[in-house]
Amino acid sequence: MNKEEPTKSPVIEISQLSQFFRQGQTRLEILKNVSLKIRAGEMVGLVGPSGSGKSTLLHLAGLLERPSGGKIVYMGQDCELMTDNQRTKLRLNEIGFIYQFHHLLPEFSARDNVIMPQLIAGLPKIEAANRANQLLNMVGLSERGDHKPSQLSGGEKQRVAIVRSIANVPQLVLADEPTGNLDPLTSAQVFEQLRRVIKGGKLSALIATHNHQLAEQLDRSFKIEGGSLVEL
Repeated sequence: MNKEEPTKSPVIEISQLSQFFRQGQTRLEILKNVSLKIRAGEMVGLVGPSGSGKSTLLHLAGLLERPSGGKIVYMGQDCELMTDNQRTKLRLNEIGFIYQFHHLLPEFSARDNVIMPQLIAGLPKIEAANRANQLLNMVGLSERGDHKPSQLSGGEKQRVAIVRSIANVPQLVLADEPTGNLDPLTSAQVFEQLRRVIKGGKLSALIATHNHQLAEQLDRSFKIEGGSLVEL
């Protein structure tokens, strides 16, 4: 596979990021002085076993937590200087999240699950529904839009979760083991759908996975070793 050359604009810049927790008198260091730039159009992999700090880094990059030290700059904005409301607005409009478990709302159809974040962002319902239909068609689920999650296969649920993550046209997608709950064949198919969606939309992505074969398909990959980031 020919890897595409990303453009030079940095979407997110992580500088000297640290995260630690205390258990009594013990200080547990999860991340130590991690620095990483992700540029527009670039897909970056993050590999390592469970407990290595992959999810912690994704949570920090997604502004779900505040770091113990260091800085995150998103599209030129220092996130540490933002209020909680500003961080929430940025997450809603500029960052898409995909998790190992799809986290679809079980009482709503696949289409409604993709419509929902758009309505929260203020898009009119008709426009949101049209975009949801386009996105579902993009991943081959146009005929499954009226089905609820319980009526979908594992791979179909994760494809809905993928297009839901880009419904608000974010600049950055953060994916935490997006195929970790799938069998190898379905995992490869869903990962390729994710890659096509990200590249087709010229988005950026940071994808945590324990699957080195999948990570090799990305523009760059890193592992977390002893709390530090090491390029592969």
